[in-house]
Amino acid sequence: MNHKKLYLIGVGGGIVLAMIIILIMRTSAPQVPTLPGDTAQLSGWQVIVPENQLFHARFPTVPEYARAELALPDSDMTILQEVYSSTDEEDNSFMVATFVYPAPFDQDRSNELLLAALEGMVGVAEGNELLASELTEFKGHPSLSFVITDQTGYVYQGALLIRDRILYQTFVSYLAGNLDEGVYVQFLNSFEPTFEPAVI
Repeated sequence: MNHKKLYLIGVGGGIVLAMIIILIMRTSAPQVPTLPGDTAQLSGWQVIVPENQLFHARFPTVPEYARAELALPDSDMTILQEVYSSTDEEDNSFMVATFVYPAPFDQDRSNELLLAALEGMVGVAEGNELLASELTEFKGHPSLSFVITDQTGYVYQGALLIRDRILYQTFVSYLAGNLDEGVYVQFLNSFEPTFEPAVI
C-alpha cells in the first residue's frame, strides 16, 4: 500500500475514533479568529505538559486522559492516539488529541491530509454539519481551522495541525451561545506543539 493511501486512511480513521470518544465523553461559529496569546481570561487555569511532551496548553482543570493504538489497514503499523479533555464550570469541554504516525508526513500533501481528517470528523455521526473551515498556518505549521455542529446543538470549534509525523486536534465543544469567544481564542493560542523527532 502506498504512503498516500496509508496516511489518508489512517488520518481519517484516527479522527473518526477520536470524535467517537469525544462525543461519548462530551468532552470541541464561524471563523476561527487569531489574536495575540493573552491568557488573562485563563487565570487560574493549569498549564499542562503531558509525559510525552508533545505539546503544552492551558486547561481549566487537570484533563482526563485516554490512550489507544490504532491499527493502520493492510499493515502491521499503528498510530498512537492520546486524548486530553477538561471541562469548565459552564460545561464547555477543552480538548487536545495527538496522533503519532510511524513515519513523517509528506509536507507537500499537508492540505490533502488535513482535509481528509476533517472529512472524517464531519462524517463520524449522522447530522454533523460543517459550518466553516479554512486551510491556514498555525504556530508555523500547516493547519485547518473548523467549526462543526451536531444534531444536539453542540459546536466543535478548533484546529487540526500537522507537524513532522504528528497530527494534532485542538478544539472546544460547547452548546451554541455558551462559550465566551475570548476564552476560546486564548485556549487555542495557549496550545503549543513541542514535538522533537528524537523524543518518540
